[in-house]
Amino acid sequence: MVFEKQPIWQVFGFSLGVGALAGSILYALCVVLLWCVDRRRHAGAPPADPRKVKIWLPDHAHRRRQDESSSSECCVCLGTLEEGERCCTLAACRHEFHKECIYRWVAAHNTCPLCRHTASAAAGSSPVPPHHHHASMV
Repeated sequence: MVFEKQPIWQVFGFSLGVGALAGSILYALCVVLLWCVDRRRHAGAPPADPRKVKIWLPDHAHRRRQDESSSSECCVCLGTLEEGERCCTLAACRHEFHKECIYRWVAAHNTCPLCRHTASAAAGSSPVPPHHHHASMV
């Protein structure tokens, strides 16, 4: 068999071109993927004004309901909601949390930590009465 002598750039030129094209496509896919992930992460409701949260999210004393089979938990800190402890209930979804936990959470996220429902009172929701549904992690 006789091999023809070809310049090295002709032998590897095709491989380099295919490699560069594949690399460019992979790079573009990574950029698009990262953009989508970042966009989704910031797609939630904007944070609530921390000064106004306490106005539209009043606190109340936690009362254990008679039909509660297990203790309630605050899913922000994972602590137990004790009888008489100061808590807040989100009007839209009726989930209950420790007062300070949910104030900090809503000021940063403005969504319910359990169901991601918008927590803000901007929609005209009224304060929640003390007898309510609670957040349980059971």
